[in-house]
Amino acid sequence: MTGTVFVEFKVDRNGLVTDARVVRGPAIFHDAALSAILQFTFKPAIQNDKPVSVRMTKPIRFRLNNSQ
Repeated sequence: MTGTVFVEFKVDRNGLVTDARVVRGPAIFHDAALSAILQFTFKPAIQNDKPVSVRMTKPIRFRLNNSQ
């Protein structure tokens, strides 16, 4: 089973992910995609030499193998 889930989220001034939500993708992967994105940390965006929060969208790709 494979699929791509697009997650929209905000990166705050500290580089932490907040306000994550699934935009689209197979429902079976929604919880795992949100859990994964909340573990990310980013270098914050800079505007006028100060860190600022910014909204982003990231695709999370899944590929489940059924090897027995």
